[in-house]
Amino acid sequence: MKITKSKPAETHVMSTISAGTKFTGNLDANAALRIDGELDGDINSTNKLVTGVDSLITGTVKSEEILIGGKIKGMVNATKVILQSTGFVDGDIKAKEIVIEAGGMFNGACEMTQSTPTIALKAKQA
Repeated sequence: MKITKSKPAETHVMSTISAGTKFTGNLDANAALRIDGELDGDINSTNKLVTGVDSLITGTVKSEEILIGGKIKGMVNATKVILQSTGFVDGDIKAKEIVIEAGGMFNGACEMTQSTPTIALKAKQA
């Protein structure tokens, strides 16, 4: 009889700071993260960050992708930022791609980043 081990099912875990929870300190995350409560500190995430309608983040937020439904007071730095109709950012945004839905509020400067383009120059023919 041959016994084979099955691979565990891949799960997509999202860490959460629930509504009614207040966290003070810096947060580093590799998994997707959802904030529905309050966070006073910086967030460094290599994954997706979702902020709920009643969330409040005070500090610098760096993430691969940020979906903002609540309030962020501080700098936002991401590859992609989506500011939902309920979202508010009071601070600068640095992103490669930004979407601001109707009703979304943003008070600050925006810097659009991009990867350095590779340009191939053709030799001039005589």
